[in-house]
Amino acid sequence: MKRRLDKKMNKFYFLVIISIGLLFISACDNSSTGISGPFKGGTDGLEISFVDSAPPSSFNQDESVPVRIKIKNNGENNIAAGEAKVKLFGVYLPSFTLDSNYLPSEGAIPGISEFIDDGGEQEIDMGELKYTRDIFNSNEFTLKAKACYPYMTKSQIETCVSSVSIEESGGDKVCSISGNKVTGGSVSSAPVQVTSLTEEFRGANQILFKVKVENKGDGEAYDLSKSCEDLENDVTRGSSKGIINVEVLPADFVCSFLDGESNTGTIRLGTDQGKEFTCRMNVEDADANYFQGVNVNLRYKYTTIGDTSFTIYEVIS
Repeated sequence: MKRRLDKKMNKFYFLVIISIGLLFISACDNSSTGISGPFKGGTDGLEISFVDSAPPSSFNQDESVPVRIKIKNNGENNIAAGEAKVKLFGVYLPSFTLDSNYLPSEGAIPGISEFIDDGGEQEIDMGELKYTRDIFNSNEFTLKAKACYPYMTKSQIETCVSSVSIEESGGDKVCSISGNKVTGGSVSSAPVQVTSLTEEFRGANQILFKVKVENKGDGEAYDLSKSCEDLENDVTRGSSKGIINVEVLPADFVCSFLDGESNTGTIRLGTDQGKEFTCRMNVEDADANYFQGVNVNLRYKYTTIGDTSFTIYEVIS
């Protein structure tokens, strides 16, 4: 009897020790993820889709059917009224009595926030579809829609300001410059992301920041200054692709951009949809290093695509 009790007690103690260990590991995991910052985070911007049954999945050739597009803001940047535009493509539109021009959204489309879990959405009426060419038995078609809109990625990244002079003078160390300073919640939800910010010493009293920007969405980024209509031109689209406007704060940062050295400028994403740029900052002599929030804000035009398929049947009299 005593042996059975001992075995039960040993099993109980074993389970307690395992539970404590798991709690400890869980606590360590949570601290290592570095989840902090004011943003919900993610890689979403504007989502585009066709409204159900607009057009329906099948219909007869002699029918006119509606075409409606839904756009939904899943990111953390607000889109003002008329700034988001949608156009149809993928088929010869005149044969479907559809317009090839961009149509704007009517109202503002707010993004998600601390107080809003679901971003705003709108439906845009793209007109009536009626196929004007001959159909034999049936034909299947795929209609595409493109959303074009301005967007902004915000970030609030906590860095460590230090220097060789501070480190070698034996000053108090509050933080470390090592590691990637981008953590969960430090970058807003948007298709173009700040994915890395690292630091290294440069000289005795200067620190170098390396910032990586990547397109993590399912669409393409373009120069913000170009209109959606401009981007339909092959030459303009090619020269504008991957151009991102960057602002780095505090303003005493000096960064290397395509258009010179400043805390504001432009970069171009590479063929891998990423780009690293560098900034430097002078560090005054101090008794200790210290934390400092850095804002890397990105502005760009973005396009994303949705599609739907349908079958048109021949009308047999």
